[in-house]
Amino acid sequence: MSAPYSTSIVSRAASLRRFVAGLFRPVMMEQEGEPATYFLAGDESYSACINPNTGKLFATIWHDGYGKFDPTHYVSILDALRILRHDRPVSIRLRSFPRLTFEFFRLKCRSMAEAQDQVETLLICWRIT
Repeated sequence: MSAPYSTSIVSRAASLRRFVAGLFRPVMMEQEGEPATYFLAGDESYSACINPNTGKLFATIWHDGYGKFDPTHYVSILDALRILRHDRPVSIRLRSFPRLTFEFFRLKCRSMAEAQDQVETLLICWRIT
């Protein structure tokens, strides 16, 4: 009589383990099966780069109407110190503290998709995730 009872406890524990693992599964996956790091959402005048699994905002891009795009990057203090060793931003703002807001340059691009690719490449080079 004790064998069926212990089997049901084991099966309940296994189903609970699968349920909890499902709660921490990434929301978006890339084609290779890895969790997606960046997701760009927006239109031709404004775009935001976020991590779909954590909800962190990494960058925003807006179009000035004259063919130039202005990216703004949001980084942690430790990432900011690492980036400042290699690049000098045009402006640094503490408005989004504890994260810092960096503006480095304006992009001359043909479309928002091209500007998004350049911003994503920068985030990958800076190892911001």
